[in-house]
Amino acid sequence: MSNNSRAYKKGVSKMISWLKNPINVKFLNSRIKLILFIIIFAGIGVWLVWHSLAAGPLVGNIQAEQMSLPTGASVINDSYASGGQAIMLTAPGETSGQITLPSNATSYALVVKGTKCQGGRWWRKYSSTQNISFSVDGNQVLGTSVNSSRWTTYSGSINLASTNHSIKITYTNTGTSSCAQSLYLDVVNFYGKAVTVTPAPTVALNASPTSLTAGASATITWSSTNATSCTASSAWSGSKVLSGSTTTGALNATSTYNLSCSGSGGTSTASTTITVISPIFPPLTTGTMGRFGYSVHINRMSDQSTYTNYAVNSNAKTVRDDFMWSSVESTRGSYNWSGPDKIMTTIASRNLDLLAMVGYTPQWAWVAGCTTSDKCAPANVTDYATFVTKVAQRYGPGGTFWTANPTLPYHPLTAIEIWNEPNIGFWLPTPDPAKYTSLLRAGYNAIKSVNSQIQVISAGLSPYGSYGMTTTTTMNPVTYLEKMYQNGAAGYMDAVGFHPYNYAPGRTADSMFAYHVASAWSQLNQTTPSIRSLMTQYGDSNKKIWATEIGAPTTANMANETEQANFASRSVSYWKSYSWAGNYYWYDLRDDCTDTSNTECGYGAVRYNNTFKPSFDALKTSYTQ
Repeated sequence: MSNNSRAYKKGVSKMISWLKNPINVKFLNSRIKLILFIIIFAGIGVWLVWHSLAAGPLVGNIQAEQMSLPTGASVINDSYASGGQAIMLTAPGETSGQITLPSNATSYALVVKGTKCQGGRWWRKYSSTQNISFSVDGNQVLGTSVNSSRWTTYSGSINLASTNHSIKITYTNTGTSSCAQSLYLDVVNFYGKAVTVTPAPTVALNASPTSLTAGASATITWSSTNATSCTASSAWSGSKVLSGSTTTGALNATSTYNLSCSGSGGTSTASTTITVISPIFPPLTTGTMGRFGYSVHINRMSDQSTYTNYAVNSNAKTVRDDFMWSSVESTRGSYNWSGPDKIMTTIASRNLDLLAMVGYTPQWAWVAGCTTSDKCAPANVTDYATFVTKVAQRYGPGGTFWTANPTLPYHPLTAIEIWNEPNIGFWLPTPDPAKYTSLLRAGYNAIKSVNSQIQVISAGLSPYGSYGMTTTTTMNPVTYLEKMYQNGAAGYMDAVGFHPYNYAPGRTADSMFAYHVASAWSQLNQTTPSIRSLMTQYGDSNKKIWATEIGAPTTANMANETEQANFASRSVSYWKSYSWAGNYYWYDLRDDCTDTSNTECGYGAVRYNNTFKPSFDALKTSYTQ
């Protein structure tokens, strides 16, 4: 007998002897029992996990071969696959399909397997490493690596309602590039049990009307279901009740309203758009602007409505007021239009036309060396031109102010006066006809580039002495106009502005109309030269003179109220008889103060205490003739 045989028999004998020992058998039995217990317990645990994930009956499935077959994929036969077939995806690959569930689903099971890499020796084939992503209705519910070359089930919880669903499975390969790997896809199962699926909220949002003219308003109505809160955005904002209605207020631009409502089932959003149509403004024709009225200061008044109504009640058809550059653009490039907006709203609502006097200079634009006030000349006339352009764009025909206020009676700005009395203290530090003419030309070009229908009126020149009289602070208006023409003013104004005041202490109406070489009234067309003769000499005989201010104060014994009234009625009568006479503005509508020694306190046709002077009725009658 060989040594090997003897060793074998000896070993068997020892094993039999060990098994005959009761203590050893008891030990062996306890180990077997423990192993069996572990196996049974693990099986129960696996079953419990599966049961918790796939509780309930199968409610629907989709076979892989029922899904789309992407490029590089193929259907294969596999007896172990559900239905005997599966599809093979090569990385990267993606397949998708649609399934209709007859009842709610609470869990899913995805059955796949990988392939072994084709690289390596036969005794150590590389295990495949695939990544798979499983999405339902665009929501990823599984993303994992697949390492098994046998059919393996991946499962999880889900909450799907009994309706149509989109399925998508994406496969990528993270293995070595020298190793061809594939993924086999068999079936997707869905399991269900009696649960309540919370439906998503619904939102209904509507506007009425959905198209309107600028300045009008619409009504927004909305309702929701399965929601606990709603939030507005875009053209409106804040929390909203679950259903309701509201008005938009005046709309001046097309607006979109969004509403999102949320509940335990998710969030839904609805929107509605209201289209705002710019109003169609009526065309303007030359000569439609009112001719007779008052030079006023609406924004200075605390009783603006009452104050402006005096002009309406006196048969005025137009007013002149200040558009203050220094107030609107006090900071360069920043515009506060509240003052001009108020003026335009007040006069348009009363069917009055407006002559806007555009001046004076904001501090940032003052000429060097002038530190006095906004009457300082601008250093750069292009700054003024920029501002007057914006005035024309906003308040001129079809301007943005009218688009934003379509219900306001349409009285666009059709006349702009370029500054006021630059021949005296309203142009500092000293009168400068050449520099003013540069301003006039720049303003004219700017306004006409916006709208050629807007008339440009040169600054109303103040009376001062006779022709040729000049000081460091004042210049005779005829002299000033002559120098304007010499510096190229012809062709850059549609009318010449002038202030033919001619009052003095104790003057009667007769004396105010009597010829005098230093009389502003005489300088209109009687002196040599005169305003009219210069206009004819320089080719402007077809243009008119606008009296942008005219009047006589009743303070400091300048004129009594009767003579003021006589001057008012006769000046209007004369003005109507002159072929070259344009608009006429009495200065002013109401006394500004009560100081009888201050001439500025007594120009009004209405007293400071709101009682009427005789001149009010005189003008009211004259304006209708």
